[in-house]
Amino acid sequence: MPGQSAFHSLDRYSRGRPRNPSGCAARRRGELWVYGPQCFAGYWKREEDTQKTITADGWLRTGDIVRLDEDYFIQIVDRIKEVIITGGFNVSPTEVETALKQHDSVADAAVVGIPQASGGEMVVAAVIPAEGHAVDEHALREHCYARVTRYKVPRRIVAVDDLPRSMLGKILRRKVREQLLDSEEFSH
Repeated sequence: MPGQSAFHSLDRYSRGRPRNPSGCAARRRGELWVYGPQCFAGYWKREEDTQKTITADGWLRTGDIVRLDEDYFIQIVDRIKEVIITGGFNVSPTEVETALKQHDSVADAAVVGIPQASGGEMVVAAVIPAEGHAVDEHALREHCYARVTRYKVPRRIVAVDDLPRSMLGKILRRKVREQLLDSEEFSH
């Protein structure tokens, strides 16, 4: 399929091993597609959603962005719905969060896209400062410049006391985005 990663071409009976390993570039990111009796048949009375999720030949598009390593193990790195589009480029929130969390002053971070009037999204980080530290936007941006491509560096970094989490402890980026949009800094 045009624009799709080789990850969707896993053999139906290969137990996750690529049918043609030479066609799957290591470290390349793509959407994970799965096939088999464990996959659901579709959404109840939601044909349009089903067609977006399940291909004509029965592959389930998981919405997970994965990376294939040299040994053909798959690592989930993000969700398609959470990818930020800025200036026509895709930004993986997880990649930017990882860079931010490598700084001593950051206890935790969530990166989201905030809509811009000009179209696209602005990369914004909500950061919980490490104990005894304050958030220095300039220092954190400089730190990120050394670790991620320039367009991925957050244009705004906001200090927060806490980040919303699921019952399993996973940061809920959708809620972070809502909180930022509701804050005085981003409300119009």
